[in-house]
Amino acid sequence: MINRYRKLISRHPFLLTWFSFDGRVNRRQYLFRSLALGAVWLLTIAIAWYGTNALFNMKLDILGYILTAVFILAALLVVIADNSLMARRLHDMGYTAAPIMCLIYGITFVSPAIDRLLGGSGWVNSAVSVFNLAVTCYLFLGKGEDKR
Repeated sequence: MINRYRKLISRHPFLLTWFSFDGRVNRRQYLFRSLALGAVWLLTIAIAWYGTNALFNMKLDILGYILTAVFILAALLVVIADNSLMARRLHDMGYTAAPIMCLIYGITFVSPAIDRLLGGSGWVNSAVSVFNLAVTCYLFLGKGEDKR
């Protein structure tokens, strides 16, 4: 499956730019591509908002279903592109991306359950949000390795 993915994106330079997990990106590329993904995400949220409003206002027309499907597809593409960007930035900084990304996403996905076990006050989710913000700042500000 991974080889099929690599073959597919290697044929198209646009896909290679946004969906490859191999290689590196420097700080500037990471910043601009993150901003572009943020803009696409905001557009995706706007589409989802319109689509879900059409669905939940009992206007169960085909447009609501189409917009919801577009949201799900766009959200999936943005998540994959963002993860590939993060992996390449970690490679540029000299790290192996897979264990770090598993740690970050593992903590993020498990934190609601831990918070609920500890009383549901929300402090665990807040701490994880601060941790994720710190990781993002580190990726924006951290210096990459010299490529020589």
